[in-house]
Amino acid sequence: MLRIFLSAQLLLVAIIAMPQYTATVKTTTTKAESRAWVAWKNTECSLNYPGAWTAEAAGPPGTVVIFSAPMDSSGFVQSKVDLIVRDVGAMGLEDFMRKRKEEIKAQFTDGHFIGGVAQSEANDASQTLEYTGTINDQPFHYRQFVCVSKGKAYLLTYSAADEMYDEFLFMAEAMFGSFKVN
Repeated sequence: MLRIFLSAQLLLVAIIAMPQYTATVKTTTTKAESRAWVAWKNTECSLNYPGAWTAEAAGPPGTVVIFSAPMDSSGFVQSKVDLIVRDVGAMGLEDFMRKRKEEIKAQFTDGHFIGGVAQSEANDASQTLEYTGTINDQPFHYRQFVCVSKGKAYLLTYSAADEMYDEFLFMAEAMFGSFKVN
């Protein structure tokens, strides 16, 4: 009996004395921290993006810049983040988001909203919206960061083929986190 009691005490001491390990995964960046991240800015706003991605100032009307992940082996860009700026006048975030959801419903007949989170910092209000939809028979997954400030809506939209969504999501979220209105 004494032997079992001592063994239990030794086991308890061993468990308590064992080093505890925790891992922290960094998912945001607030400045260009290394050569792996590049600072981008224009007269209205700024953000950081992964150095392996490309930045192109072209796209549909209102598009300021498109950040594209490296192409896969077939030459297809799997993921990208678009920055679109729209004049909203006195419209607040809540009204703009209601309008934005209606636009998304009209764009995708099979669109599905997954969720959203509202945030507010200083004078800027922002919200993140997640949704899915199909374009040319290809299912896509989107996460959109919307910031309303100074009469404008800034839409950063991460889009990826549905099966590739998680691969670059942490980078898109880091880009969202680094976004600033000048």
